[in-house]
Parts: sequence; structure tokens; C-alpha cells
Amino acid sequence: MQTPPHAARGAAAAAAAEAFSRNELLVEATALEAIRTLDALCSHAEDGGACAARIFPFIRRFGVDGFNRPSERTACPQRACVFLGVMQFFLNHARVVTFDAAPIFRLFFLGYLPAHDADPFVAWSTLSFCARNLRSLLHGELSIFSRAFPAILRIGLAHPTSFVDQLVELLPAMIGPESW
Repeated sequence: MQTPPHAARGAAAAAAAEAFSRNELLVEATALEAIRTLDALCSHAEDGGACAARIFPFIRRFGVDGFNRPSERTACPQRACVFLGVMQFFLNHARVVTFDAAPIFRLFFLGYLPAHDADPFVAWSTLSFCARNLRSLLHGELSIFSRAFPAILRIGLAHPTSFVDQLVELLPAMIGPESW
């Protein structure tokens, strides 16, 4: 029995989409590894921030310009790690190069996260990032928890038994005069 032409085209399209998806994941993993390597390099450099100042424009261009194009960079849940990697770099080095990272954090917590909070990978990555950077996210100019607590609490609603411990750890940080 011969396969109908439309079925063959459909199978070929599915195979091409799967290959594209694998390539996309590889690109995202490579981008994340590059960002983490540059972050580590800047963190361990003994040049008083000169390394971060030289590398920062590239990370800023990738992070700010890349993530401000929602249809391209923020449409896929697998991009959460790259988004969080860029945010980690900004947290670690924004003071050295005097950069206001608050808009990229708002873009993630108020735009990207509500669109992808049902994805367990995005939820776990976000909660891990928040727990690891709790002090930095609570104090200073970021103070993101007072504005982002609904998106973070939605993670708990989407995954009621999976992330209870992480949410309980973050709950005191989300409660404050601004969140009432």
C-alpha cells in the first residue's frame, strides 16, 4: 500500500519541525553556557570590573535587545534558562557598569513568567533563581517580589505539590506593605 502524498508531506514537515526544535534547544544551551562562562570570567577577574565593562555591552545587546522581541526570544518555555542567565549576569555585574537591570527583570517576571508559568521547567528554574538571589531581589532598586508575587504564586497554583518547599521559602519575601 502506497502512502498518500499529503501524509508523506506531513511526516516530512513533522521531522523538519523536530530537527528545528533540537537545533533551537542546542542554540539555547550554547547561549546559556556562553553567558555563564562570561559571568564566571567577570566574577573571578582581578581587574576591578574592567572585564565586566568590556563584556557587558554584548550581554546587554543579547539580553535587552534579544528579549525585547517577544515573538522571537520569549515565545518558547525553553528560553527561560537563557533569560535567567542574562538576569544573573545583570545581578552580578550591573553595579560595576552602572546599568539599570530593573526593566529586564520586570519583562521576565511580569511578561514572560505569566505566559509560561504552567511549564514545570520554567517554574523550577524561576523558583531556583529567586531562592539563590533572594537578598539581591529583595533589596535595592530591584525589589521585584512586591510586584511579581502574583506571577510567582501562580506557579504554586499550576504545580500545587511540586514546588511547595521553594514557595514556602519565598513566601515571606513576597509579603510586605506593597503587596497588600
